[in-house]
Amino acid sequence: MGCEVSVVGRRFLPKDIELTPAESDLSAANGTKIPSLGMINMNFTVEGDSYSATLAVTNAIGDLILDFDWITQNDIQWDLREGKVFLGGRWIKLQQQGLD
Repeated sequence: MGCEVSVVGRRFLPKDIELTPAESDLSAANGTKIPSLGMINMNFTVEGDSYSATLAVTNAIGDLILDFDWITQNDIQWDLREGKVFLGGRWIKLQQQGLD
């Protein structure tokens, strides 16, 4: 179904940023516990358009993962074959990360 909470890797945030205490740890789809360092309301831009999301912060991932509710509220459409999403009234090409 998708993520129940948006999550960001700690490495994306400034070192001195203050986090709100987390109410609980996160769980992966397979049940593995993911330690949460706290929560943050983050503003960000995509192709010049501003967005915000409440995010759980963890050292366990190195990405930004937006939850199902955020994706639904922002009416995102995915074209996985073409590697793009429809957001903010236009199609945006996704960037692929290299595998290490």
